[in-house]
Amino acid sequence: MKSTIKTAAWICAILLVSVSCYDDGTDCFDTATRISLYPDVELFNADGTTASGNESFVSAVTVNVGPAVSDMAWEASVPASAVWATVRRTTVASIFEEATGGARHDLSADGIELVLQPNTEYRRTVVVTIAAADGTTADYEFTQLGQKADAAVTSETAQLVFMAAGGSETVTYTSNMGDAYAYEVVYGEGSADWLTVGDGGVGTLTLTASQWDDQERPRAATLRIVVGSADTSMATLEIPVTQNAAYDYYYMYGASADALAVGDAYELTRKAAGEYTGTLYFLRSADGGNPVLLNKNGRTVSYPCYALTKEGTVAEIPTAETQLPAGPDIDIDGVRRFTVDFNAMTWSWERVTTPNCMPDTEVAAYPTKAYVTRDGGTKTWMTVGLHWAGDATIGRYKLGSGLVSGHQTGGYGNEAPYASRNPAYDTEENGGSIVEAKDGSGRPLAETYGRLYSSYESLTGSANGALNACEGGSSVLINCPFGEPGTTLIDAVGDRYVLESIMPADLAVYAATAAGDAQAEAEHPNLKMQIQGICPYGWHIANMQDWKDLVWAAHAQGAADYPVDAATATYRAFGGGTLTNFAALLFTSDWNIYNPDCPAEKISTAAADFGFNMFSQGWRLYKTGYDYGPGDNDPRMYSFIPLIGDYSATKKAGWRIWNQSREANMRTNGGFDFGNGCGGAVRCVKNYKK
Repeated sequence: MKSTIKTAAWICAILLVSVSCYDDGTDCFDTATRISLYPDVELFNADGTTASGNESFVSAVTVNVGPAVSDMAWEASVPASAVWATVRRTTVASIFEEATGGARHDLSADGIELVLQPNTEYRRTVVVTIAAADGTTADYEFTQLGQKADAAVTSETAQLVFMAAGGSETVTYTSNMGDAYAYEVVYGEGSADWLTVGDGGVGTLTLTASQWDDQERPRAATLRIVVGSADTSMATLEIPVTQNAAYDYYYMYGASADALAVGDAYELTRKAAGEYTGTLYFLRSADGGNPVLLNKNGRTVSYPCYALTKEGTVAEIPTAETQLPAGPDIDIDGVRRFTVDFNAMTWSWERVTTPNCMPDTEVAAYPTKAYVTRDGGTKTWMTVGLHWAGDATIGRYKLGSGLVSGHQTGGYGNEAPYASRNPAYDTEENGGSIVEAKDGSGRPLAETYGRLYSSYESLTGSANGALNACEGGSSVLINCPFGEPGTTLIDAVGDRYVLESIMPADLAVYAATAAGDAQAEAEHPNLKMQIQGICPYGWHIANMQDWKDLVWAAHAQGAADYPVDAATATYRAFGGGTLTNFAALLFTSDWNIYNPDCPAEKISTAAADFGFNMFSQGWRLYKTGYDYGPGDNDPRMYSFIPLIGDYSATKKAGWRIWNQSREANMRTNGGFDFGNGCGGAVRCVKNYKK
């Protein structure tokens, strides 16, 4: 019988095997016999078909001796006990088409065909052994799913924490394996036999911890539950167990303590006897009472408990009937680092904020607007670009730079790494000779429309003119200022994220719907993290979700001349790189005052009412300097999005949104370098907690 593989890829695999290099540390060829399959091992379904839908698995077998393909004889077999599996030799045919000319050739090779009978039980495996005539063998393991579900075990208990005094906790779990279960306790280093397990029958275990008297060290263990058997399938659930050291633990909760219920209370860190610290998001409560409560030695309601007062003291609450005192004054919702001293019964806190960020006193000078979101809420944007340069203490160099007319003006020099200040390339405010673009009254345009900031400046508040110590002498290869992929970040509203690189292709796979967006955020939470940067406390640099929601507001505006489709307000559209007609709603008419030779011809009649005021701020690049700004022959606006994009050994970049010349569309990509230069606009959005 002849079986056909519909691609010619296997012939390429044979050629690759025949010319491949070996890692034995020499230039000599490996003379050993090697056996290979192409295509590789495939999963079988319970009905006997393969995962790709074929009735059997067919694969070409290649035997190499050294670099050459050999015609050495070989045999294929399966264990005699696997009566449900049959393997036999077959001829595998394919068609090879030449890259040039398109000539087609029939090709064939010896191979195997594996047939598995339907499996009415649990998943099973079979090993196919291919034995060459010289005694060389190669084993290939195939798995077949079963009609019966694989073993599974789950529990709502994610972890167990015992106080030093000990006690008992009940763990319930769910399994599909009936009474086929086992359990054990695996103890951490330096501890043993402090837990006993009571078996309450299928689905219930009770753990009892003995008393622990160490006043410095907690102890740890893992409860391991295994269900099923080797004859069916097995699943394991591990639940970490901790017993706290023998000192008091305090847990913070309340409407103003990140709106935490007592069962989810935040555990404070012990600094010294009676002194505890922590970092948490604090918000004004709906009733203005701002309750922040502390529970001792547990996440259950108990008395006495404690409350922070507006006077900076800690009040004891002896009973449930005791009236709570007025809580802390919270001027702006945000993350704060706090200390509680139970010795003196006092507390204090400070804002967790970015150095040199715009102060609260400047916020009132910025126009704002609340834009509707798809879910019926609103988000408040500053409707001009940030133009904070730092206060009198900032030093010689300001945060960011003003706007400059002309094409490719300035720059940092003519040779990499462009990492030194040069007065010929700096604006006058930074001690240079480049003149900023000004309005008719002589006021710098940047004071009205926004400054240019490198991503490093906008994220760290470091007024370095975008000059950084770069990797390998490159002007652009600096690590992401808010963290490397894989690290954990706590954002401006206290939410925790594991950073990742997100590429346009990662977003383009989602449906252009609200459900698709929800899936994207579930799988890529970084899309919605709120990073303050140099925005004022209580605000953050507009993230990807914010821009997506702004597109929805543009759609809801219903502009007749440049309508924005609902599908444009999705992550799929952002991944695709083009936001059709979005720019037409963002332009300010002032764009054309300062760009008479290259006006924005596609401004929607609804743009003024939309009120976003996008201006031709252009950008500043490390080598070519100021470009695309007011008066340029190709004016543009670039804005940085604090989201890691293209990130590798040769590229370290975040996302950006920009408009290309006089298009009605906005564009997006993940290639805005973190390094020297790449200065763009910053838009701030008021923090929100969802």
